[in-house]
Amino acid sequence: MIIHLNGLHPQRALPPLGELPVSWAGYVFDRDDPRYVALHHEHSGIVPDRAIKASAGDATHAVHGAQKELRAGWFTNTMPQTLITNVVQYELDVAVLAGEEKPLLIDNLRSTLQPELRPGLLFVKRIKVSCADDVRQAEDYSGVADYLLFESLDADGHAVCDVRLAEWLRSYRANVPYLVGGPVFQREIMQQAFANHQRWAGMTLHL
Repeated sequence: MIIHLNGLHPQRALPPLGELPVSWAGYVFDRDDPRYVALHHEHSGIVPDRAIKASAGDATHAVHGAQKELRAGWFTNTMPQTLITNVVQYELDVAVLAGEEKPLLIDNLRSTLQPELRPGLLFVKRIKVSCADDVRQAEDYSGVADYLLFESLDADGHAVCDVRLAEWLRSYRANVPYLVGGPVFQREIMQQAFANHQRWAGMTLHL
């Protein structure tokens, strides 16, 4: 099961999640988000911005057994060049597209970043779900995204654990494995709700 812990900072250690090992260490690259991770500005027209140097307690260096967490970046309607810069500078392994990105954009990003810049980069497309019909959007990303992320949002736009989502996803027929998202404190409820779903691959837990 994939555990994507989203909202980390490069210079802070990964918080414990009990018996759940973190698979993807997630960083937010949306400027309007208080968890935003900024590049260090070089103030030069020649030298590009670079990633903040990680401390010895960097979450991406934490190891559970022999497995190292993958670095995941969270992007919402980000300009393609900005996204590509962050993926390369932070050496991201996973790009989560949380806005209105279309399948063609994901195809273009994949062809730009693979295989030379970030071979093996995974693309995750978030689908916002407020009713069963929203699940049908997933079919547009078959053969395009590596994973889907289904999230129900509250009035403030934050992911919540809506128990109806488990029922809505029983009609899911696409062949792309999916994650479900919600606040980190509801992880046990989420795990129980989706344990028997065939294409369920894990959880995105927001700090």
